[in-house]
Amino acid sequence: MKKDKVSGGHGWTIGLLAGIGGLSLLIGLGAVGWGAGKLFQGLRTGEGAVGKACVSVRNHKPAPIPVLTCRVLAPDGSLVPGAEVRLKASHEAIWNGVWTCLDEGRGEIMNQAVKWDAEGKLSGRYDVLIRAAGFAPTLTEIELPFGEPVDFSLIPGRTMVIRLIPSDDRPIPSSLRPQIQLDRIGFIPQADWDASRSKAGQIIPHLRSSALIAEPLGEGTYSLALPPWADRLRVLVDEPGYLRCFLSDAIEVEDQATVDLQLSEPAEMILSLGVDEDLADTLEHPAVYAEIISENLSASVGSLDTEFVKEPRVTEYFAPGDYRIHANIYRRSHTETVNYRFTGTDKVHLKPGEKVEQIVLGSLVSKEELRGDGRAALTILLASGAPAIGVSYEITYSDNAIRSATIAKGTIGDGGVIRLENLKDQGRDETYFVNVDDEYVGHFFFRGTNRWVERSFSLPVSTGDIAPVCSLQRVVDGSVLDLASLRGRVVYLDFWATWCGPCQGPMGNLQGLAERRATSWGDQVALIGVSIDDDRETVLKHLEENGWMAPIQVWAPGGGWKSEAAVLYGLHSVPTGVLIDPMGQIVWRGHPGHGKEDLEAQIEKLLAKRK
Repeated sequence: MKKDKVSGGHGWTIGLLAGIGGLSLLIGLGAVGWGAGKLFQGLRTGEGAVGKACVSVRNHKPAPIPVLTCRVLAPDGSLVPGAEVRLKASHEAIWNGVWTCLDEGRGEIMNQAVKWDAEGKLSGRYDVLIRAAGFAPTLTEIELPFGEPVDFSLIPGRTMVIRLIPSDDRPIPSSLRPQIQLDRIGFIPQADWDASRSKAGQIIPHLRSSALIAEPLGEGTYSLALPPWADRLRVLVDEPGYLRCFLSDAIEVEDQATVDLQLSEPAEMILSLGVDEDLADTLEHPAVYAEIISENLSASVGSLDTEFVKEPRVTEYFAPGDYRIHANIYRRSHTETVNYRFTGTDKVHLKPGEKVEQIVLGSLVSKEELRGDGRAALTILLASGAPAIGVSYEITYSDNAIRSATIAKGTIGDGGVIRLENLKDQGRDETYFVNVDDEYVGHFFFRGTNRWVERSFSLPVSTGDIAPVCSLQRVVDGSVLDLASLRGRVVYLDFWATWCGPCQGPMGNLQGLAERRATSWGDQVALIGVSIDDDRETVLKHLEENGWMAPIQVWAPGGGWKSEAAVLYGLHSVPTGVLIDPMGQIVWRGHPGHGKEDLEAQIEKLLAKRK
């Protein structure tokens, strides 16, 4: 998750930001050939899962995509029709793979996440999630190649019924499938596996809304098969043409067999999207999207082909709440910079039963509109402290109406200083963003009567730099850990925070790696989680609840992004991983799980160089 930042865009995105938390819905307008009726097409993710699965593996050379042959079994050994299987490489942070449905409880899974080794055999460790209507979800880990087929043991589900109560005389659509958000998903150990290679007790928050299936019983009633650890859940209803963005309060599931859930009376929004003639003539085939963001879920609801001078109108029904519309332009041609603004992007408050029409229109912004009497001198330094002479830069402007406008770009000159003149300042929420070598490094703004800004920005340490050293606090007892004391060891730093959703998967993976290699690596390797939370107690509670105490867990005191560790390592987003060799040199930096190579394999290579 990144600090507040607006980046230069290559597209037109209209986003309605819902005040209800983490749901993201996309309304799209673009040259993709869909009709207006598809504009709010819903994207559903089912939930639920199985009991026992036997998996065998075949080499399908010369097929480019590896194939796993699977069968999913109930506790009595019978096949489970309609079971679905999803997997990812254990070191990856995100579940990008799609669900594979096994109609008869058996079938083949083709997945590019599965890798071949040098001998042409399938290899690697993979997290596997299995679900089916009527069963509790199973989440576990496998390793390829198999000597024998592997059985996945199922957890019996606890039955609970959800009954949706309409707010009006419209019947619940038969196509509606509520999404069930669990507070957590537990990693299930396998009795026949080496315990050191399992992730027993691990909690995977980022899977909480993609594991449980709501099985329709008719007339807005659904059956759930809850895992034994489930204590609370929320119900998300997102049905195009009926009700969007409805998220229930937390429901305590203990001893409840049936829950009646009253749906909100929706508000009707009529949204008109368009750009004026001048902007349409400037752009080459732009695409337009509308986005609604709430709690921890993102779902595309379609797009439509349109002429951008016209204003296509779409109608949908949203749960009451506050929404804000944001707009951006995505275009295929980047040969020149186009500065633009949108009107009609004010905050929208939707009341039950209300009908609201919102018109969002894009137009060009002239250079004169971006001129003012502000001045700035920006000094850009390398991580070493030397001036960043000869490095490319771009300065973009943003306010409530103008999403992003480039006002200066070029190459940093003598002294590492960028000098800017005639900058706009109207005393509103203007912000200037500084990007160096295509990376965001900071921002500045004018406030009050001040018309002069002098700032210094440092580029973050990266591959080839010597890793900074600083003092951190061990989460468990507050004792000091000095990074300088780790010289001579391979060190991996995972910068994260408890409030960061995308951080949870990588931290769970780090827990599994620490458990698996603690004995073989010993003191040669230090796997360290570095929290930038505001207080150590919050971190300790979160780690204990999730069972993530195998890595060295430390806290960076000093105020989150302003902590010494965050400043020294130039953090602008989390999670961020940094791998350091025994000589103290950074050999890799990036998003955990997004590297070209498994972290474990990278560490093994560094250890091999010492032998």
